[in-house]
Amino acid sequence: MSPTWQSKLLRRTHPNRAIYLNSLRKLLGRRFMRTGSMGDLNRALSYFKKSWACSSSAPSIRISSAQFAAIILTTQLNWEDSSVLLQGAVELLPFVSVRSLEHTDKQHMLAQFTGLASAAAAAALKAGESASQALRLLELGRDIIAGLLMEMRGDITDLKEQYPHLADEFIHLPSIDSRVKRRYEADQRFEELIKEIRTQPKFCNFLLPPSAEEMMAAAKPDPIIVINMSAHRCDSFLVELDKLRSSRLAEPLHISKLLEWLWNVVSRPSLEALGFANAPKDDFPRVWWIPTGPLSHLPLHAAGRHMDGSSETVLDRTMSSYASSIKALIYGHRRHRSIQSQSDHAVLVAMQETPGLAASQTLPYAAVEVENLKKFCPELGLKPISPSLCKADVLDCLRQCQIFHFAGHGLSHPTEPSRSCLLLEDWESKPLRVGDLRDLNLQKNPPFLAYLSPCSTGANEVYTLVDEGIHLVSVF
Repeated sequence: MSPTWQSKLLRRTHPNRAIYLNSLRKLLGRRFMRTGSMGDLNRALSYFKKSWACSSSAPSIRISSAQFAAIILTTQLNWEDSSVLLQGAVELLPFVSVRSLEHTDKQHMLAQFTGLASAAAAAALKAGESASQALRLLELGRDIIAGLLMEMRGDITDLKEQYPHLADEFIHLPSIDSRVKRRYEADQRFEELIKEIRTQPKFCNFLLPPSAEEMMAAAKPDPIIVINMSAHRCDSFLVELDKLRSSRLAEPLHISKLLEWLWNVVSRPSLEALGFANAPKDDFPRVWWIPTGPLSHLPLHAAGRHMDGSSETVLDRTMSSYASSIKALIYGHRRHRSIQSQSDHAVLVAMQETPGLAASQTLPYAAVEVENLKKFCPELGLKPISPSLCKADVLDCLRQCQIFHFAGHGLSHPTEPSRSCLLLEDWESKPLRVGDLRDLNLQKNPPFLAYLSPCSTGANEVYTLVDEGIHLVSVF
């Protein structure tokens, strides 16, 4: 007698086993909500764990199962088991989108797991893990799309030179197939391929976050402050050249004096832990802020008590810079050390009037700003370039320039951050989008400086993608 489809589905290696187990836990969860039976809750937890353990099933299903299991465990104050599950889920995140061809597909998949990395880092600290381990989880589970681009443009380039057959298979291995068996086989081969690449010399950290040593090295010469906020705690990770530590912050509150609250709860404790307790007399120290989750929308650099001439502000104690992740910071340091721009061009763009915008949004000083910059270019050994104010010409000039200065408006897309754009004369029909700039791969000949004056260039209005750093600033 041949096995039925039901018996096949019960096999541990069946790709849809996790989906089947998830369906069972949903039924148990609904019954628990009606009856309050702890037996049903514990059985649901058991099915979650079994679903997570289905290595042959889709990563997205397994991650979702781990998340829900961790939620139940945290209500039981079982931080150790919760941390183990969340860590495993974060480690699986890159496999959700790594082979997706379209950035919109990646965004859609990753949006399902907003806050996972923050929850994993918080659970790790609750479970007694080290600050470096918790921070590595944050690095692994955030800024994934940009991180994959860094790998593709960095490690993949090196891999092609040394192991071209592995690089070719990594790039071309199919991720989607209409037949479940083929998809399962491709997923299995992909995991094997990653393991094989990591056994090669100099590639042991392929698609992994930076080590504690690499993160501390990235704090030269300026310390890094990573702020993580989850449902259970808020922490400041302080990264210096010789140490990496975490400091628990007060729980976030909803109060009207936002900047003062940011100062009291986030900025001041972090700065004072780094030794920046007073306004400097001479040179201002510099710090790198890396906020996570909802804090990404808040101006940490402007936090403070600004009334009555107080010097208790971030602005009075340090110069602030932002990064989306420590990996992005490391990547930026490496490419600026290894690649020196051969161009002396300064591309200067002034959009005093923008088609389609109201007269009240005219920028009367944009042209004056650019004209003043042109006067300084010869002193800096730069040749000012003023392209026509259309997408094609600006993109063409960006391929070979040392400085890019844009004085005009920008638009943050409300649902697709990769479609956020700089507004040129033809923006209504041919917008200069994040995706266009990203595909240009400016890292091949990076500008020394890109200055974007629009107020929305660093904005990502899609809450579920807030940790991905998809905005106009990130492409430079």
